[in-house]
Amino acid sequence: MNRILVLVILLAGLSTLAAGQKVHVEYDRTADFSQFRTYAWAAQSQFPPDTALGLFDARFKKAVDARMKQSGFTLADDPKAASLELAYFVMVDPMSSTQSVNPNDPTAKTKFEQTWVTSELEGTLDFTMRDVKADKRVWLARSVTRVEPKKQEKNIQKILDKFFKNFPPGR
Repeated sequence: MNRILVLVILLAGLSTLAAGQKVHVEYDRTADFSQFRTYAWAAQSQFPPDTALGLFDARFKKAVDARMKQSGFTLADDPKAASLELAYFVMVDPMSSTQSVNPNDPTAKTKFEQTWVTSELEGTLDFTMRDVKADKRVWLARSVTRVEPKKQEKNIQKILDKFFKNFPPGR
């Protein structure tokens, strides 16, 4: 019975990891997305290209530009002429979790109680689109996920798959 319970918990944990990012998308249902044809990136802080933030900035914008092009949008030569303004915001929080092994547990292979702390980083990515003419946000996508620097490019693609799944609305 205990082994079945351990197996069920283990499978539930694996499915949670496989699910990956938590993504939430909302948009202004009154906005007519067919009127938007061009976009520009909002003027944000520029990161040195050889830093972690600079690399992320370049990768993220390149990946979004490709998605926008696939969706029929054009990057405006003049940001003032764009119908949409795109921006993103990133926040990273350290997270810790504690795990322990009880020596009285029949599956434990130790005579002593063991406890260890695991540290991870959790990142939140907000991606917005603003109607320049109306000066209001028309699209917000948010992702919360564990930060894994070695898998950054792959994770960006997975997140954007979810962000752009039903974009633009009504098409």
